[in-house]
Amino acid sequence: MPVDEAGDQHRSRCSVTVPVGSVMPGRVSALPPATRRIPEGTRSPGHRSSVAMTGWHALLGADIPIVTAVTRLDFLSRRDSAAAVQRPDVRPSYSWTDHLRGQVEPLDLEESLELLDLGVGVARRAYDAQHRGIHAARRAGASWERIGAVLGTTALTAWNGHQRWIEEQVELFELTGRDGLDDVGAVEALHLAGERPVGLGHVARTRTPD
Repeated sequence: MPVDEAGDQHRSRCSVTVPVGSVMPGRVSALPPATRRIPEGTRSPGHRSSVAMTGWHALLGADIPIVTAVTRLDFLSRRDSAAAVQRPDVRPSYSWTDHLRGQVEPLDLEESLELLDLGVGVARRAYDAQHRGIHAARRAGASWERIGAVLGTTALTAWNGHQRWIEEQVELFELTGRDGLDDVGAVEALHLAGERPVGLGHVARTRTPD
């Protein structure tokens, strides 16, 4: 076989045509296609990400990876902090390197609301993850004293907080019919939580006088 024909066949087997804007398998895009930002330096002033228009509250409810939300939250927080302390004589700039020098444009209204929305969504996920961690720790045999020590509080306070979370999960299931805890899940969670730990106040009241 001639060398040129062999080379052509090799290239035809190895080359893959990828549509413009698509993502190769095995590569993860930081944001979903509908929310991907235009690269800095190529947009015109006033052009904003569609993320703010879509609303991160809706995106966080659509199983967007938490690392994506936290990364975006950190980016907006840093921009807001840098813009708050920048010198008055610095004009707004749109270069992707400006955040390294602290010369960035302040957040506009949509981005400010996006920052708020992200903070609420991430906090809710962290709160839910904390109590799922408590649930897992109790299943593994952890005492409320140890759980309270991890949370930096007392066993009683940790137990009370977990009871509130269970109640919230029951209410969530009643509202949505799918999220939260149904009756079976709530009974299991309450059983796993166990009896109310003895609080310091109870100990003080029942202690026999010297």
